[in-house]
Amino acid sequence: MEQKPVPVSDFNSLNMLFNIYKWRKQLIILAVAACAISSIISLGITEKYKSTVILFPGVTYSASKALIADNQYRPDVNEFGDEEKAEQMLQILNSNEVRDKICKKYNLMKHYDIDSTSKLARTSLNDEFQGNVSFSRTKFMSVQIDVMDNNPKYAAMIANDIAALHDSARYNIQKQRTSVAHQIIEQEYLTKANLVKQLRDSVKMYNGLGILDMEAQSKVTSQQYVKAIAKNDQRAVSALQQKLDILAKHGSAFVSARDNLYFQRIQLNGLRTKLEEAKLDLENILPQKFIVSSAEPAEKKSYPVRWVIVAVSTLSTLLIGIILLFLFENLKHVKVK
Repeated sequence: MEQKPVPVSDFNSLNMLFNIYKWRKQLIILAVAACAISSIISLGITEKYKSTVILFPGVTYSASKALIADNQYRPDVNEFGDEEKAEQMLQILNSNEVRDKICKKYNLMKHYDIDSTSKLARTSLNDEFQGNVSFSRTKFMSVQIDVMDNNPKYAAMIANDIAALHDSARYNIQKQRTSVAHQIIEQEYLTKANLVKQLRDSVKMYNGLGILDMEAQSKVTSQQYVKAIAKNDQRAVSALQQKLDILAKHGSAFVSARDNLYFQRIQLNGLRTKLEEAKLDLENILPQKFIVSSAEPAEKKSYPVRWVIVAVSTLSTLLIGIILLFLFENLKHVKVK
């Protein structure tokens, strides 16, 4: 009579344990072999040491606002930044400028044993850098810089230099805009200064004609003119008439130049203040971070954790072996029945 195949569901936990016991020698050999191979492989993995820097972002203010603003509106340069500032800090730390400066300073192409003549040398360097350097935001809104390297001193120096480069990288990003602003204000200041000089020269010219205070002179001269006529002093009348003619001819132009000069001087002083602020922002870097913990050379390696590699490799191999064993037993029962 023909026998029907036993369905897979007939394999219960007792059968599983029986099969494992049945093949125990093979499984033990497999586990020992996996343990030995993973141990040998783990010994060949280059040891790496980790150094960490923790820093808080500062609230972003220009040097001019932070240092020479009025006391009433002067910001607190000791204020910590919020989540947005931490994200901005992460973006700057991940910038090409920071990476390229670190790679150049420490000659990481050679340090990482990368063939500089390869077409993919740059890509390999970037991949190696990203694999050894990481940035993350902590739950306290600080930023953590982790650097792995086979040399503990290198790891610490690179981590500290990356933190130090944050402010200069941020400054360089903002410099283009700051430089343009400085040029615009400087041009406006020079134009305004030239206008003030022209107005000042005009006022001096009118002063040379005897016009010093249009309103007061016009009033006094008119009074003297009336008195001279009353006294029939023709000489005085003639002299005063000349003064009145000069005031009548140039008085309005003098008043216009004088008032415009006063107004333009006020604007020039405002532009001078803005120019000083723009120059201060252009030439100075205000610290934008607070370093909580600097990196120090690690005393023990952080990678690889060999016992974890061996344990995971052995258990994974053993699990795969058991799965293959069950498949083998299942297929054998199906063929037999």
